[in-house]
Amino acid sequence: MVDFRNVIGNKDFKAVTIKDAESYRQTCLDKGKSPAAAARKGRHLKRFFQLAVERGQLDTNPLQFLKPPRSPKGEIRVYTNDECAMIPKAASEFSLPVPWELLMHTAVVTGMRRAELLDATWPNVNFAEMTIEVAPEEDTDETWEWRIKDAERRTLPLTDELTTALARHQNG
Repeated sequence: MVDFRNVIGNKDFKAVTIKDAESYRQTCLDKGKSPAAAARKGRHLKRFFQLAVERGQLDTNPLQFLKPPRSPKGEIRVYTNDECAMIPKAASEFSLPVPWELLMHTAVVTGMRRAELLDATWPNVNFAEMTIEVAPEEDTDETWEWRIKDAERRTLPLTDELTTALARHQNG
């Protein structure tokens, strides 16, 4: 709040406007704060004013419609075919009881996150449809509890080659 007051001046909280918050957000960015940090500060301010509304100190939240700063989308790097081929090859050089080559192949084909890969079980694989289902898991002997970041569950396609490799591993 001190930073906010330094930007807008010693203003009564009942007189604060969304323009004040937008000015503060821009000041944060100008001082080198990341868009995520400026967004977090904005959420804290919005919550402060929402509490004032809930306590009957304000009729409406003046920052209700404050938007987080726009942040440039990071460029998505797509691996080349050669790089994709190097991953399983490098993984196969490790002599571990875990089938790393198959795990890496699955990661490259599906884009599954680490926890999703490590929690995948055979019932998640539909060989007939050539898909694998990613769903939240409970804590069991085979899996540990985790939640999906952006969806309840999703079904990911598998390639012919990966489906064959999974079936081969399952059988033997």
